[in-house]
Amino acid sequence: MKYRFAVLFILFSGMVFSQEKMVFTKVDSMAKMVKYRSDIKQLSYELTKNYTSQTDKARAIFIWITDNIAYDYHGYNNRKPAKSFKCKDADDCKARLAKQQQEYINKVIRKKKGICEGYARLFQMMCGYSGIECSVVSGYTKDHPSQIGRMGPLDHAWNYMIADGKPYWLDVTWAAGGCTRNDKTGKLKKFVKRFNDYYWLTPVERFSRNHFPKDTTLLASTSITKKQYKDAPYIPGNKLEYIEVIKPDSGILAVRLGDTIRFSIRNSAVNRTKKIQINTNVRHKPLSRKEAGDEYDEIGKKQLTIPFERQEDTYYFTYAADDVKARHLDILFNGGVVARFKIRVSE
Repeated sequence: MKYRFAVLFILFSGMVFSQEKMVFTKVDSMAKMVKYRSDIKQLSYELTKNYTSQTDKARAIFIWITDNIAYDYHGYNNRKPAKSFKCKDADDCKARLAKQQQEYINKVIRKKKGICEGYARLFQMMCGYSGIECSVVSGYTKDHPSQIGRMGPLDHAWNYMIADGKPYWLDVTWAAGGCTRNDKTGKLKKFVKRFNDYYWLTPVERFSRNHFPKDTTLLASTSITKKQYKDAPYIPGNKLEYIEVIKPDSGILAVRLGDTIRFSIRNSAVNRTKKIQINTNVRHKPLSRKEAGDEYDEIGKKQLTIPFERQEDTYYFTYAADDVKARHLDILFNGGVVARFKIRVSE
Protein backbone atom coordinates (compact mmCIF):
# COMPACT_ATOMS: atom_id res chain seq x y z
CA MET A 1 0.00 0.00 0.00
CA LYS A 2 2.80 2.26 -0.92
CA TYR A 3 2.78 5.73 -2.38
CA ARG A 4 5.33 7.59 -0.33
CA PHE A 5 7.22 9.40 -3.05
CA ALA A 6 6.81 13.18 -3.49
CA VAL A 7 6.04 13.52 -7.18
CA LEU A 8 7.58 11.04 -9.58
CA PHE A 9 7.93 12.08 -13.18
CA ILE A 10 9.60 8.96 -14.48
CA LEU A 11 10.04 8.09 -18.13
CA PHE A 12 11.47 4.94 -19.63
CA SER A 13 15.04 3.94 -20.38
CA GLY A 14 17.08 2.56 -23.24
CA MET A 15 16.97 3.59 -26.90
CA VAL A 16 15.72 0.21 -28.12
CA PHE A 17 13.09 0.08 -25.42
CA SER A 18 11.95 3.64 -26.22
CA GLN A 19 11.54 2.69 -29.87
CA GLU A 20 9.37 -0.27 -28.86
CA LYS A 21 7.11 2.08 -26.91
CA MET A 22 6.44 4.21 -29.97
CA VAL A 23 4.18 1.53 -31.46
CA PHE A 24 1.63 2.02 -28.67
CA THR A 25 0.59 5.53 -29.74
CA LYS A 26 -2.60 4.31 -31.46
CA VAL A 27 -3.40 1.84 -28.68
CA ASP A 28 -3.05 4.61 -26.11
CA SER A 29 -5.30 7.08 -27.91
CA MET A 30 -8.03 4.49 -28.47
CA ALA A 31 -7.91 3.30 -24.85
CA LYS A 32 -8.52 6.82 -23.58
CA MET A 33 -11.76 7.01 -25.59
CA VAL A 34 -13.37 3.96 -23.96
CA LYS A 35 -16.00 4.66 -21.27
CA TYR A 36 -16.80 2.51 -18.26
CA ARG A 37 -20.47 1.46 -18.16
CA SER A 38 -20.76 -0.42 -14.86
CA ASP A 39 -19.34 -3.72 -16.15
CA ILE A 40 -15.61 -4.48 -15.75
CA LYS A 41 -15.76 -7.51 -18.05
CA GLN A 42 -17.42 -5.48 -20.80
CA LEU A 43 -14.91 -2.68 -20.28
CA SER A 44 -12.06 -5.16 -20.72
CA TYR A 45 -13.65 -6.42 -23.95
CA GLU A 46 -14.14 -2.92 -25.36
CA LEU A 47 -10.51 -2.05 -24.62
CA THR A 48 -9.02 -5.19 -26.16
CA LYS A 49 -11.39 -6.34 -28.92
CA ASN A 50 -9.36 -4.76 -31.73
CA TYR A 51 -6.09 -6.51 -30.86
CA THR A 52 -4.69 -10.01 -31.25
CA SER A 53 -1.44 -9.31 -29.40
CA GLN A 54 -1.65 -9.83 -25.64
CA THR A 55 0.89 -7.05 -25.17
CA ASP A 56 -1.37 -4.60 -27.02
CA LYS A 57 -4.34 -5.75 -24.95
CA ALA A 58 -2.42 -5.29 -21.71
CA ARG A 59 -1.24 -1.87 -22.84
CA ALA A 60 -4.82 -0.73 -23.49
CA ILE A 61 -5.84 -1.86 -19.99
CA PHE A 62 -2.76 -0.22 -18.45
CA ILE A 63 -3.46 3.10 -20.17
CA TRP A 64 -7.14 3.09 -19.24
CA ILE A 65 -6.41 2.51 -15.55
CA THR A 66 -3.67 5.15 -15.34
CA ASP A 67 -5.93 7.61 -17.15
CA ASN A 68 -9.07 6.98 -15.08
CA ILE A 69 -8.04 5.91 -11.57
CA ALA A 70 -6.62 8.48 -9.14
CA TYR A 71 -4.55 7.63 -6.11
CA ASP A 72 -6.71 7.63 -2.99
CA TYR A 73 -4.42 9.58 -0.68
CA HIS A 74 -7.21 10.04 1.88
CA GLY A 75 -7.65 6.28 1.95
CA TYR A 76 -3.89 5.80 2.34
CA ASN A 77 -3.70 8.28 5.21
CA ASN A 78 -6.60 6.58 7.02
CA ARG A 79 -6.03 2.99 5.96
CA LYS A 80 -7.23 0.17 8.20
CA PRO A 81 -6.52 -3.57 8.21
CA ALA A 82 -8.72 -5.60 5.89
CA LYS A 83 -11.83 -7.03 7.51
CA SER A 84 -11.37 -10.56 8.76
CA PHE A 85 -13.93 -13.28 8.19
CA LYS A 86 -14.66 -16.78 9.40
CA CYS A 87 -14.93 -19.68 7.01
CA LYS A 88 -15.81 -23.37 7.15
CA ASP A 89 -12.93 -24.82 5.14
CA ALA A 90 -10.26 -23.95 2.57
CA ASP A 91 -12.73 -23.75 -0.31
CA ASP A 92 -15.04 -21.50 1.70
CA CYS A 93 -12.13 -19.25 2.65
CA LYS A 94 -11.08 -19.01 -0.99
CA ALA A 95 -14.61 -18.08 -2.06
CA ARG A 96 -15.00 -15.46 0.68
CA LEU A 97 -11.63 -13.92 -0.15
CA ALA A 98 -12.53 -13.77 -3.85
CA LYS A 99 -15.81 -12.06 -2.96
CA GLN A 100 -14.03 -9.56 -0.72
CA GLN A 101 -11.52 -8.73 -3.45
CA GLN A 102 -14.29 -8.39 -6.04
CA GLU A 103 -16.15 -5.93 -3.82
CA TYR A 104 -12.94 -3.97 -3.30
CA ILE A 105 -12.20 -3.79 -7.04
CA ASN A 106 -15.80 -2.73 -7.74
CA LYS A 107 -15.37 0.08 -5.20
CA VAL A 108 -12.10 1.22 -6.80
CA ILE A 109 -13.55 1.47 -10.29
CA ARG A 110 -16.85 2.95 -9.08
CA LYS A 111 -15.14 5.73 -7.13
CA LYS A 112 -12.29 5.98 -9.66
CA LYS A 113 -9.65 5.97 -6.95
CA GLY A 114 -7.61 3.46 -5.00
CA ILE A 115 -4.27 2.65 -3.43
CA CYS A 116 -1.63 0.34 -4.88
CA GLU A 117 -3.49 -2.92 -4.24
CA GLY A 118 -6.56 -1.51 -5.96
CA TYR A 119 -4.58 -0.56 -9.07
CA ALA A 120 -2.80 -3.91 -9.18
CA ARG A 121 -5.91 -6.06 -8.59
CA LEU A 122 -7.97 -4.14 -11.14
CA PHE A 123 -5.23 -4.65 -13.73
CA GLN A 124 -5.03 -8.36 -12.84
CA MET A 125 -8.79 -8.83 -13.16
CA MET A 126 -9.03 -7.05 -16.51
CA CYS A 127 -6.08 -9.04 -17.84
CA GLY A 128 -7.83 -12.22 -16.71
CA TYR A 129 -10.97 -11.26 -18.63
CA SER A 130 -8.72 -10.68 -21.66
CA GLY A 131 -6.95 -14.03 -21.51
CA ILE A 132 -3.66 -12.68 -20.12
CA GLU A 133 -1.86 -14.43 -17.28
CA CYS A 134 -1.22 -11.84 -14.56
CA SER A 135 -0.51 -11.87 -10.83
CA VAL A 136 -0.33 -9.30 -8.04
CA VAL A 137 3.11 -9.01 -6.45
CA SER A 138 3.65 -7.63 -2.96
CA GLY A 139 7.06 -6.36 -2.02
CA TYR A 140 9.53 -3.71 -0.94
CA THR A 141 10.16 -0.35 -2.56
CA LYS A 142 12.67 2.47 -2.22
CA ASP A 143 12.02 6.14 -2.83
CA HIS A 144 14.48 7.99 -0.61
CA PRO A 145 18.30 8.17 -0.33
CA SER A 146 18.16 7.33 3.37
CA GLN A 147 17.09 3.80 2.37
CA ILE A 148 20.51 2.82 1.02
CA GLY A 149 21.47 -0.33 2.93
CA ARG A 150 17.86 -1.02 3.93
CA MET A 151 15.10 -3.02 2.29
CA GLY A 152 12.55 -0.26 2.62
CA PRO A 153 8.97 -0.95 3.71
CA LEU A 154 7.06 -4.07 2.69
CA ASP A 155 3.89 -2.22 1.74
CA HIS A 156 3.51 -1.99 -2.02
CA ALA A 157 1.80 -4.01 -4.76
CA TRP A 158 2.49 -4.23 -8.49
CA ASN A 159 2.03 -6.76 -11.31
CA TYR A 160 3.88 -9.57 -13.03
CA MET A 161 2.40 -10.89 -16.26
CA ILE A 162 3.07 -13.27 -19.13
CA ALA A 163 2.08 -11.66 -22.44
CA ASP A 164 2.74 -13.27 -25.82
CA GLY A 165 4.88 -15.83 -24.03
CA LYS A 166 7.19 -13.30 -22.36
CA PRO A 167 7.41 -12.30 -18.66
CA TYR A 168 6.97 -8.62 -17.78
CA TRP A 169 6.99 -6.36 -14.73
CA LEU A 170 4.85 -3.25 -14.38
CA ASP A 171 3.57 -0.86 -11.73
CA VAL A 172 0.23 0.75 -12.60
CA THR A 173 0.19 2.85 -9.41
CA TRP A 174 3.51 4.58 -9.94
CA ALA A 175 2.71 4.99 -13.64
CA ALA A 176 -0.44 6.97 -12.85
CA GLY A 177 1.27 9.92 -11.13
CA GLY A 178 2.42 10.88 -7.67
CA CYS A 179 1.51 12.53 -4.38
CA THR A 180 2.91 15.40 -2.38
CA ARG A 181 3.54 14.90 1.31
CA ASN A 182 3.09 17.15 4.34
CA ASP A 183 6.61 17.45 5.77
CA LYS A 184 5.33 17.92 9.33
CA THR A 185 2.65 15.24 9.56
CA GLY A 186 3.95 12.81 6.96
CA LYS A 187 0.45 12.63 5.45
CA LEU A 188 -0.11 12.60 1.70
CA LYS A 189 -1.75 15.80 0.49
CA LYS A 190 -2.53 15.77 -3.19
CA PHE A 191 -2.50 13.42 -6.16
CA VAL A 192 -0.86 14.79 -9.30
CA LYS A 193 -1.91 12.86 -12.40
CA ARG A 194 1.14 12.39 -14.63
CA PHE A 195 1.63 9.29 -16.76
CA ASN A 196 5.03 7.68 -16.13
CA ASP A 197 5.87 5.24 -18.90
CA TYR A 198 8.95 3.99 -17.06
CA TYR A 199 6.84 1.44 -15.18
CA TRP A 200 5.35 -0.21 -18.26
CA LEU A 201 7.16 -3.50 -19.03
CA THR A 202 10.26 -2.31 -17.20
CA PRO A 203 13.22 -4.72 -17.65
CA VAL A 204 13.66 -6.59 -14.38
CA GLU A 205 17.25 -5.38 -13.87
CA ARG A 206 15.93 -1.80 -13.92
CA PHE A 207 12.66 -2.48 -12.12
CA SER A 208 14.57 -4.08 -9.25
CA ARG A 209 16.48 -0.88 -8.54
CA ASN A 210 13.51 0.30 -6.46
CA HIS A 211 11.18 -2.75 -6.35
CA PHE A 212 11.90 -6.13 -4.77
CA PRO A 213 9.29 -8.90 -4.48
CA LYS A 214 8.51 -10.65 -1.22
CA ASP A 215 8.33 -13.88 -3.23
CA THR A 216 11.93 -14.15 -4.41
CA THR A 217 11.14 -17.13 -6.67
CA LEU A 218 9.96 -14.53 -9.19
CA LEU A 219 13.63 -13.60 -9.60
CA ALA A 220 14.86 -17.20 -9.92
CA SER A 221 15.86 -16.74 -13.57
CA THR A 222 17.93 -13.63 -12.76
CA SER A 223 21.09 -12.95 -10.78
CA ILE A 224 19.39 -10.26 -8.68
CA THR A 225 19.74 -10.76 -4.92
CA LYS A 226 18.21 -9.13 -1.87
CA LYS A 227 21.64 -7.80 -0.87
CA GLN A 228 22.15 -6.16 -4.27
CA TYR A 229 18.77 -4.46 -3.97
CA LYS A 230 19.35 -3.39 -0.37
CA ASP A 231 22.84 -2.00 -0.91
CA ALA A 232 22.35 -0.40 -4.33
CA PRO A 233 23.15 3.31 -4.76
CA TYR A 234 20.12 5.58 -4.77
CA ILE A 235 19.10 7.08 -8.11
CA PRO A 236 16.38 9.79 -8.02
CA GLY A 237 13.12 8.78 -9.68
CA ASN A 238 13.38 11.36 -12.45
CA LYS A 239 16.85 10.06 -13.37
CA LEU A 240 16.02 6.34 -13.62
CA GLU A 241 15.21 6.82 -17.28
CA TYR A 242 18.79 7.33 -18.34
CA ILE A 243 21.22 6.88 -15.43
CA GLU A 244 22.93 3.54 -14.76
CA VAL A 245 25.66 3.16 -12.14
CA ILE A 246 28.19 0.61 -13.39
CA LYS A 247 30.87 1.09 -10.71
CA PRO A 248 30.98 0.96 -7.75
CA ASP A 249 28.45 -1.87 -7.78
CA SER A 250 27.39 -1.13 -4.20
CA GLY A 251 25.88 2.02 -2.74
CA ILE A 252 27.77 1.47 0.52
CA LEU A 253 31.43 2.46 0.33
CA ALA A 254 33.82 1.43 3.12
CA VAL A 255 37.23 2.96 2.42
CA ARG A 256 40.33 4.23 4.17
CA LEU A 257 41.41 7.85 4.28
CA GLY A 258 43.18 8.69 1.03
CA ASP A 259 41.73 5.75 -0.94
CA THR A 260 40.69 6.45 -4.51
CA ILE A 261 37.13 5.50 -5.47
CA ARG A 262 36.58 4.85 -9.17
CA PHE A 263 33.21 5.64 -10.74
CA SER A 264 31.66 4.57 -14.05
CA ILE A 265 28.19 5.96 -14.73
CA ARG A 266 26.22 5.65 -17.95
CA ASN A 267 24.09 8.64 -18.96
CA SER A 268 21.89 7.96 -21.99
CA ALA A 269 20.15 11.35 -21.87
CA VAL A 270 20.12 13.39 -25.08
CA ASN A 271 22.09 16.23 -23.46
CA ARG A 272 25.68 15.29 -22.73
CA THR A 273 27.19 15.77 -19.32
CA LYS A 274 29.47 18.80 -19.36
CA LYS A 275 30.24 19.05 -15.65
CA ILE A 276 30.53 16.44 -12.90
CA GLN A 277 30.57 17.37 -9.23
CA ILE A 278 30.73 15.41 -6.00
CA ASN A 279 29.06 16.73 -2.90
CA THR A 280 29.74 15.39 0.60
CA ASN A 281 27.82 16.34 3.71
CA VAL A 282 30.11 16.19 6.72
CA ARG A 283 28.49 15.34 10.06
CA HIS A 284 29.72 13.78 13.30
CA LYS A 285 26.45 11.82 13.69
CA PRO A 286 24.48 9.84 11.11
CA LEU A 287 21.85 11.95 9.39
CA SER A 288 18.21 11.45 10.29
CA ARG A 289 15.73 10.79 7.47
CA LYS A 290 14.49 14.39 7.60
CA GLU A 291 18.01 15.82 7.64
CA ALA A 292 19.09 13.60 4.78
CA GLY A 293 16.06 14.65 2.75
CA ASP A 294 16.54 18.36 3.36
CA GLU A 295 20.23 18.31 2.56
CA TYR A 296 19.68 16.07 -0.44
CA ASP A 297 17.38 18.70 -1.93
CA GLU A 298 19.58 21.63 -1.00
CA ILE A 299 22.74 19.96 -2.41
CA GLY A 300 24.75 20.53 0.75
CA LYS A 301 27.91 22.09 2.02
CA LYS A 302 30.91 20.70 0.23
CA GLN A 303 30.97 20.45 -3.54
CA LEU A 304 33.89 19.57 -5.82
CA THR A 305 34.13 19.75 -9.59
CA ILE A 306 35.67 16.51 -10.84
CA PRO A 307 37.64 15.91 -14.06
CA PHE A 308 36.28 13.01 -16.10
CA GLU A 309 36.69 10.96 -19.26
CA ARG A 310 33.85 9.95 -21.55
CA GLN A 311 33.54 6.95 -23.83
CA GLU A 312 30.27 7.15 -25.77
CA ASP A 313 27.62 7.56 -23.05
CA THR A 314 29.72 6.32 -20.10
CA TYR A 315 31.59 8.71 -17.80
CA TYR A 316 34.69 7.73 -15.82
CA PHE A 317 36.03 9.69 -12.86
CA THR A 318 37.63 9.23 -9.45
CA TYR A 319 37.28 10.63 -5.96
CA ALA A 320 39.85 10.58 -3.16
CA ALA A 321 38.30 9.93 0.27
CA ASP A 322 39.60 12.92 2.22
CA ASP A 323 37.38 13.24 5.30
CA VAL A 324 36.56 10.64 7.96
CA LYS A 325 33.41 12.59 8.84
CA ALA A 326 31.81 12.07 5.43
CA ARG A 327 28.57 10.11 5.54
CA HIS A 328 27.40 10.21 1.94
CA LEU A 329 28.44 11.22 -1.57
CA ASP A 330 26.13 12.88 -4.08
CA ILE A 331 27.13 12.63 -7.73
CA LEU A 332 25.95 15.61 -9.79
CA PHE A 333 25.78 15.77 -13.59
CA ASN A 334 25.32 19.30 -14.93
CA GLY A 335 24.31 20.47 -11.45
CA GLY A 336 21.65 17.81 -10.81
CA VAL A 337 22.02 14.87 -8.43
CA VAL A 338 22.03 11.57 -10.35
CA ALA A 339 23.15 9.17 -7.60
CA ARG A 340 23.88 8.96 -3.90
CA PHE A 341 26.25 6.62 -2.05
CA LYS A 342 26.72 6.04 1.64
CA ILE A 343 30.37 6.23 2.69
CA ARG A 344 32.41 5.38 5.77
CA VAL A 345 36.03 6.55 5.83
CA SER A 346 38.43 5.06 8.37
CA GLU A 347 41.92 6.29 9.20
